[in-house]
Parts: sequence; structure tokens; C-alpha cells
Amino acid sequence: MPEVSRRSALENYPEAVPGIREVRCRSIVQINGAPKDLHIRLKDWGFESEARPLKAVAGADARLLWSAPDQYLLTSESRTPLDLLATLETQLGDSGATAVDLSHARTVIELSGLQVRDILAKGCPLDVDAMQPGDCAPCLLAHFNVLLYCQAPRTFQVLVFRSFGLACMEWLAHAAAEFQA
Repeated sequence: MPEVSRRSALENYPEAVPGIREVRCRSIVQINGAPKDLHIRLKDWGFESEARPLKAVAGADARLLWSAPDQYLLTSESRTPLDLLATLETQLGDSGATAVDLSHARTVIELSGLQVRDILAKGCPLDVDAMQPGDCAPCLLAHFNVLLYCQAPRTFQVLVFRSFGLACMEWLAHAAAEFQA
């Protein structure tokens, strides 16, 4: 089966806002009912530590983000969704866990810069200042349900439903306006 060409929700977004950009993940797969031994089952992915609640772990060419109890998002910028699903089917085996391709259903927006935490704090009820690299949490950002991931001290990723991608980007651009030179 050939890989489906996916269109970005932001492909016609006219503005380039410094420090805010779309990350084009090739694949986003949701793992539901993740077994307690998920880190052992996925050991070949090269994750740096065990998957656990409110954390993300990076591997060689993928990232595993906790999104709810026994639920994770597996993202990759290099592997296809079909490849991820086939590999997970083998590795999850008889665990009862399922994997679903959400590559077409999410927009990933990355924010970086000195004021990134101030921008996010305008619409996020979480204590964004307390988030450390590797932390991730589902939350509201303005009126959008998102998964917020702290990638580095001054870099965050916002995973939002694709249908809200443009509206979320516009909200972030507006929130960032006061910090633009």
C-alpha cells in the first residue's frame, strides 16, 4: 500500500512568526492500553529511559509521549505510519494494546525563545514555569485541547487536533505579538 500524502493544516498559513513553526512529523501513532512492560517491548527503539506518566522519552528516530493513563503517542519524523504500525504489532504482541495511526489527525507546533513560557502561560492553566525538559501533559491552551511537551528549557511542542491547527497557530501568534521586536 503506498503512503498517503498528507496535507498540513498550516500549509497556507501566511505569517511566519519568529520562534513559532510547524513540525512536520511523518508519523504519529497512538498506543492504547499500553502494557506495564512497554519499555521492555520497545527496547529496540533506543529510548533513553522508561516510559512513565507525564514524561516523554526520545529514541534514535522516534519519541514516546505520555498522553493519558496507559496511552502514549509515538512520533517519528523519519518512519512511515505503516512501518510504525507493523513494528508495534509485533512488539506489542499479546499485550492487548492497540496502535492507531493519528498522523493525519494532529498538527505539531513548536515554540522556542526566551519568552516561550510567558506565551504559553497566557492560555495554559499548568505551571509552565515548573515544566522541565522531558515533561509532557495533556491540557488546555486557550480553548484548545493539546498535549504540551517541554523539549528543552526554551522549546515546547504543542500537539493539537488538526482541525484546530490553524486557529491554535493564530492564537499563539497573537499571544506572542507583544514579545516581537
